[in-house]
Amino acid sequence: MFKPVLENEDEITDFIIEFAEDPIDEELIREYFCGCKAILKTTSIQSLIEGDENHNIRNLRKEKRYGKLPVETMPPLIVEDGVVSDGNHRLRVAKKHGIKEIIIYDIVEIQL
Repeated sequence: MFKPVLENEDEITDFIIEFAEDPIDEELIREYFCGCKAILKTTSIQSLIEGDENHNIRNLRKEKRYGKLPVETMPPLIVEDGVVSDGNHRLRVAKKHGIKEIIIYDIVEIQL
């Protein structure tokens, strides 16, 4: 259903845009993930840390909407060094549902 690897900053940015509900700064995201790729994997929810609150404003409306969707079809979270960069609302919903493992895109630097 989801690509096993997002090969570069363009694919990572496109993925984030595809599931974004609010306007986002596409150029800023692309620059942030420059030189990176994302690997699809399953990880323990307990190992994840919510992202910076200044860039992750909690929205109960979003969480309620995500809470009504099947967890199995939830888009992967974007995670860098164990911190959720994109998908914090989905993470909170998964925790609320008692999910133990979740699918993520793990951000890593591209090795040349």
